Amino acid sequence: MSGDVALLQDDESGRTAKLVQVLGRLPVQPPWVLIGGLAVNVRLGRVHRVTNDIDTVTHDPPRFVELLVEGDAEKLSAAKVQLRDPEVEVDVMESTEGQALPPGDEDRAFALVRRWAMRSASEVEVGSVRRDGEVTARSRIQVASRAALIALKTVSIPRRSRGHYPQKVGSDIQDLYRLVASQGVDEILAPFRELDPGVRA
Repeated sequence: MSGDVALLQDDESGRTAKLVQVLGRLPVQPPWVLIGGLAVNVRLGRVHRVTNDIDTVTHDPPRFVELLVEGDAEKLSAAKVQLRDPEVEVDVMESTEGQALPPGDEDRAFALVRRWAMRSASEVEVGSVRRDGEVTARSRIQVASRAALIALKTVSIPRRSRGHYPQKVGSDIQDLYRLVASQGVDEILAPFRELDPGVRA
């Protein structure tokens, strides 16, 4: 990635191009931030693994989902929709901003990290590039910071291992390793000063 531009090499199936195309179709309001596997690829500036869906976090998930459904997406659950052309699932997560924090330490940490992901995001122009160098799709969006993605992956791994998708722990570990290995320790730790002291510790 150079500056605020991330050009991602498309895979043979064209999946990355489809994901980038969908990013440009998502509502501008309410504000949302890209997280998850695609955000990791954006922050790395390359596709280290192909991801199947788009993960977002927003202050107003019901409205975000409502707008997607009005745009002809199918509502799969309160926090997930399926776009039809191209077929891409979009997960919508609550930022928890302005809400009471959960009482449990693990849930509280997860809530605070989601808030941090929204606050520390920055604008990136994301593009997909074919092997011949042609840019096939472009979208300018807010993407969670590398530090916030590290925090999200760290708190997600134990939750996933006990949850509905334990098979995703492996991809979380891959993402976490790539994010950490591509920077020096000081660069990684510096942004964590902005995080809640209890969560940071």
